[in-house]
Amino acid sequence: MNQLRWRDYLENPNPLVAALLTRMQVAPRERRAVKAACMAYLVGLPISTKRRRMLRQFLEVYLPLQPAEERLLQEELADLVPREPED
Repeated sequence: MNQLRWRDYLENPNPLVAALLTRMQVAPRERRAVKAACMAYLVGLPISTKRRRMLRQFLEVYLPLQPAEERLLQEELADLVPREPED
């Protein structure tokens, strides 16, 4: 599995692909990009919250980031989530 390139599978509609992307060939400098792509991919999938949570936990275990990388990822993900209009 680690011989496969993660970018080749990014558009696959199967929810398990998001989890398996973490086990594919990922350069250390691409780890944050892979995790961001997986998280964005999960948001758009028509799956239950329980399954989405399970896949996210898999990502957390198999694609851990350094604290600084995790902060940058959270900033990127905040841009993807629509903000609530203020009253």
